[in-house]
Formats: sequence, structure tokens, C-alpha cells
Amino acid sequence: MRLVLQTRFPILLLFLLLNVVQSCYHEGLRARSTTDSAELVRSNNLRRNASPPKREAFAITNVRVFDGHKILSPRTVFVDDGRIVAGPPANNTKHIDGQGDILLPGLIDAHTHPKSVDDLKNLTAWGVTTTMSMMCAPDAVCRSLKNHTGLTDVLYAGASATSQNSTHASLPGYPQNETMSSPDDVPAWIAARIAEDVDFIKVIAENAQSPNTLDQDTLNALADAGHRNGLPVACHAAAYNVQSMVLLAGCQFPQHSPLDHPLNDTLANQYLAQFAVSTPTLTMMVAIFMSDEHANFAAANTSVGVLYEAGVPILAGTDSVSDLGLNISYVQFGLGLHQELELLVEAGMSTVDVLRATTVLPAQYYRLNDRGIIAPGVRADMVLISGDPIANISNTKNIRKVWIEGIEFGA
Repeated sequence: MRLVLQTRFPILLLFLLLNVVQSCYHEGLRARSTTDSAELVRSNNLRRNASPPKREAFAITNVRVFDGHKILSPRTVFVDDGRIVAGPPANNTKHIDGQGDILLPGLIDAHTHPKSVDDLKNLTAWGVTTTMSMMCAPDAVCRSLKNHTGLTDVLYAGASATSQNSTHASLPGYPQNETMSSPDDVPAWIAARIAEDVDFIKVIAENAQSPNTLDQDTLNALADAGHRNGLPVACHAAAYNVQSMVLLAGCQFPQHSPLDHPLNDTLANQYLAQFAVSTPTLTMMVAIFMSDEHANFAAANTSVGVLYEAGVPILAGTDSVSDLGLNISYVQFGLGLHQELELLVEAGMSTVDVLRATTVLPAQYYRLNDRGIIAPGVRADMVLISGDPIANISNTKNIRKVWIEGIEFGA
């Protein structure tokens, strides 16, 4: 386990001391036991609220709203039947004193791997009202995380597209019949994802020098299949030499900031030309850095700055996972997103743009038109915090209340 960090990244030391180190790296990525899928599905389904709490009309008075660009003067926000409305509802309205605090749109973590209702509760408690599950298998586990009233809304990709004998194919629970070796395998794979009613697809591009990664033709076929079927395409690209490959294929959402070499202006321009959006997952890059002596966090950190300065949209995602089955450090659900926001600021982003990276932008780019802002007609997904997050991004952790579709968590 690595204990020496570069002093130029002070947040990393805090990250280490607080909670991220949960296990150590020993001679590569070795699998460990994971929860039985059938038992997990049974438990998640049993815990789905059969009698969901009633959505009450309410008004939050004396609250300052983040509108996606700035914090507005104190006002009242009205909610009725799980939606934000323009004026007082006709029925009886409960009043909540905002005490002059800040009301954020519900936070969106654009890269997680939840498996249990406990994961959803941890996300919700920290204000994460929507998340993108970037790999979920088998499908029954994915479905068991849907429609838990009052908890984080999960959008998922199902099983990732990866090659035989790849690192990802060896993960516990990965369906071996889903691996592929050529573009000929793509039609059956995409048909399976469509049958599962996934929200987007995830493609794995491991190191281009590995014989166990997808080649350019297969990446191209996968991205094209996703686009033709109206599915956003996310691509694992944690190595420098595959970033260009996934962009060339037409991947809209490259995942991870590379841990070997920093991205340069040429790749940033390729992002812009392809209208691609980056999800750096710096929290997981820290976790890998602390477990792998070959990982270079400076490269990941610098890459965010290069993309940001070029005007590439950046989304906040953590790669949080409860049990991947590997002996590496892990990122906690919920809290990890707030650490991601701090790391993005540390990498050079403004606090306003970091707030947009976890609210407005993921909703916009994943075509979630009913969330990401606080405005009449959208879901009442909201987080009430104390302290100005534009002045100090760490204030996002000062959570007073969380609502998902108008239902207050823990009430």
C-alpha cells in the first residue's frame, strides 16, 4: 500500500487519512469473495418499499437557490406531487424554514457501481439523487435497484462490452457469454442490452498494447450500434493510448483520467471535435494511485486541467463500489462524490463549474430533462446545505436535508 503522496496534491493526504484505504494491492488484482447475486436480488427486492411514503405539498421558505450559474437571493420554492411548481399548491402546504441556506439541485454521480439498497441509502444520505451505474450484472441485480421510492434513482448500462481474457471479464459476476472478439459479436451483444432496457451502454477499452483489449473495428461497431439504437455510449479509457481510440470510435462519454501519461492539447481538440464529455473519476484514480506503484496521479490531475482549459465538458463521477472483488482501495458511496468535487477544484476547475458538473451537465448530456436544475416542472430532487459552496466547495458536505421526488430522506 502506498503511503507517500506528492505534496502538490494536499487533498490526497486528507483523502488517505479519512477513509479511502480499505485494502491493499498485492501482486496484481486478485479476486476475493462477493455476495451471491441471487441473494442480493432477493434482499433488494424485499427492501423495496411496498407502501411508499406519501408525497406531500410543501414550501421551503427563505432559501437561496443555485440556478446553475450563481446563488440567487432568498426566495420560496414550492413542491407538489413530487415536482417543483411555480406557486403555492392548492392543497394544504407544509412550510420548511430554509434559514437562508443554500438549495442545490439533487446531485448526480455519473459513475458508480451500486449493488445493494444500502449503497443507495448511502448515496441518498449524501445528497446523490441520481447515479449512472457503469457496469451491472447480472440484469436481475440491476433491476432490483430500480424504483426504490425516496432513494437514489439508478440508470444503468448492464454488462460492459469487453474482450475475452480482459481484466474486466475476469471480475467476479461478469457473464462470460457476453465477451466478444470481433465486430461480428456486436449485434447479439447490443440486442441483449436492448432487451434489458438499459439506459446507456458501457464499452471497455483496456491498454491498447494488451492482446486482450477490443480492437478499433470492434470499438467502432459498438459505438455505432449504440448510436443507431439511441443509447448514449460510455467507454472505459483509463490509459492514455486508448483515449484516442474511443474518441475515434465515437464514444460520447470517455471514463477515467489516465494514470500513465497526461492528455495533451491534441486529444483535447479531439474531444471537442467529437463533442465528447469527460468523467475523470479522480477519486478512483487516487485509490488506484495509493495501491499501485506504477500509477501516476499527476497525469490524471493534469489531464483534467488540460481538458477544462480547452472547454471540454467535465462530469463528476466517482467509480464508487462496495465490493468489486479486487484487492484495491475503494471509494465510498455518497461521500466519494463530495471528495470528487474537491479533487476537481484542486485540478483547476472553478467551484461553479464543479457544481455544474454534478447537477446541470450530467442531466443535460444524459438527456435527463426532468432534473439537474431547480425550476417549475422538474423533479423535486433537492439538497439543502449550510454554507456557500461557491466560496468553498467542501460546504456541499454540510447537508441539512435531501429530497427525492419531494420525499425527504430520513423523515
